[in-house]
Amino acid sequence: MQVSHVISELVLAVVGLFVFFKFFAKLPLSNTVLWESFVLSIVGAALFGAAGFAGYSDAIPLNRFFVALASLTGGVGIVAAALAVAFDIEFSKTWCYVILTIGFLFFLGSEAFGLKAITTYLPTVSMAVVAIAGILAIIKGKALQGIWLVAAVLFFGLALYRKNVFGEGEHLIDVYHYLIAGGVFCLGLATMKKRAV
Repeated sequence: MQVSHVISELVLAVVGLFVFFKFFAKLPLSNTVLWESFVLSIVGAALFGAAGFAGYSDAIPLNRFFVALASLTGGVGIVAAALAVAFDIEFSKTWCYVILTIGFLFFLGSEAFGLKAITTYLPTVSMAVVAIAGILAIIKGKALQGIWLVAAVLFFGLALYRKNVFGEGEHLIDVYHYLIAGGVFCLGLATMKKRAV
């Protein structure tokens, strides 16, 4: 058992659940579904990751499945959800289904057809668009929401490029989990309806 990794995965899962119930569950249903495509996939990945680090090897493929789901389907979902924050959009059910179908097609292309370039580039593109949505929110007078979106991208960027920032070592697994947790928490704060004075 790798105790520190189990703990960091469980912290990530708890943060994800807290953010979902505290912030996202209060949004219009379609917007909630877009956020949950990312956050609840992360929670699933974290729970199965904790089980894997605790010695249950059968949980490892499920962890990888949810990581891919969060990166691809969830990556598309948070782009739409972040734009909804910037432009005060309430997506219809139809648009929600269309957006998630696009995300699922990316997931299918990567996992079923081996198009690994999707896995390489989509998370970076998603982060860039979320950052742009944050900047647009700031410009539109929603400074706090925009700042939290940009902060979330900074956390996710540090997690994605952790080796460049924190060097090599076993500690990077925990660093990754805590950075993702920080980013998820920032996403939750970005949905609060507070405008700049």
